[in-house]
Amino acid sequence: MKMAQTENLIIIPTYWRAEEPDINNDAVTYDHPTPLNTEGTLARCIESLNTIKGHDFDVLIVAGAGSPDIQEEMTRKTRAIVKEVRRELSGNVYLFNSGALDICTEIMKELPHAGNGFLEVEGYSNIRNTTLILSSIIGAERVIMVDDDEYITDPNFLDKIVKTLGSRIHGKTVDGLAGHYLNPDGTWQTNKRDEPWATFWPINNYINKTYEMLLEGNDLPELVETPMVFGGCMALTKHLYQRLPFDRRIPRGEDIDYLINARMFGYNFFMHRSLSIVHDPPPKPHHTWKALRQDIIRFTYERMKLMEQVPVPNMNKVKIEDLGPYPAAFLGEDLMERFLHTTNLLAIDYLARGHNEDALECLENIAVAKRTLDSPRDSFDTLLRFQKDWEQMHKNIQANPECCERVRQLLID
Repeated sequence: MKMAQTENLIIIPTYWRAEEPDINNDAVTYDHPTPLNTEGTLARCIESLNTIKGHDFDVLIVAGAGSPDIQEEMTRKTRAIVKEVRRELSGNVYLFNSGALDICTEIMKELPHAGNGFLEVEGYSNIRNTTLILSSIIGAERVIMVDDDEYITDPNFLDKIVKTLGSRIHGKTVDGLAGHYLNPDGTWQTNKRDEPWATFWPINNYINKTYEMLLEGNDLPELVETPMVFGGCMALTKHLYQRLPFDRRIPRGEDIDYLINARMFGYNFFMHRSLSIVHDPPPKPHHTWKALRQDIIRFTYERMKLMEQVPVPNMNKVKIEDLGPYPAAFLGEDLMERFLHTTNLLAIDYLARGHNEDALECLENIAVAKRTLDSPRDSFDTLLRFQKDWEQMHKNIQANPECCERVRQLLID
């Protein structure tokens, strides 16, 4: 039985939360989850795919819940949305949520070396990995990542990807392709302002500096190598996504972490200067200290991986300075010093506004940072083990078309 092939698969992770979430204790934290009592942005995103001209494509939607108690309701909600909008698309529309997880997991267990739990729907990295596993099962030659709080306005969006992804530029293959976000008013600069407490943690400023380096200047080529990529406008070749997983230890910023790891394994990411998508998210429901806590875990792990690199056949050593301006600014020797200054200033800001509990969480952030720094992680070696398991899993998927077809039918029904 020969596996079906899909030339272009647009994958859309969608994130949901309770109507009144416990923002301190949600099991998983997402930046812009949709409340269950609203229509959200998923339908808008899917409908915008009708803008695309010139190429056929299928769509895969993977739903993640902020807490286990809303999974059933989230499943009903996403099914209703997909049922309403899928009729407008000519290609297949696949939907994967918690209701399909157990069945797919059982089917996957029939494969040798089933992947050590890569099929999960909790957390950014896990959901990204699930989209790639399902992409392999569906038989996607190239995957195009779009987030549910975005929409496409460029009819040539997919054409730009098809023409450049996998091509050769100055002797390098375009294994990963990045686009950039646009605000609804058409500007590309991030509208997020770095608050005074973020004097030592001006992420938005560094993101804008990096965009300026990549996007401004008439003498720049259409494709430029990039240190920065965002998962809501990113495309991967089959050769890359079947060989490298997202690092499931990374709580946020999993897209840039993927780029770093891809470079280690000899893959190249380019920014397509005219490839863009409109990013128009709902407000963040979570406290600032929580995102800062995830950031220190993320940057600490990434720094460890970079520092622990050793010569490995067919791998490249990635230097921090190769990743500037962003994320390099948060991967240097001063990372912990930057963080301590920042979390102290944020605590003072909370106290000044009478948010004492939030100020205490900032102190807990310091303890989290120290535990993360002191814990022996073997981050680079762990990445190598992840990669080996991941690559073998995809080989087994390709060798078992009957299992793949059963999963495909489950997703499309």
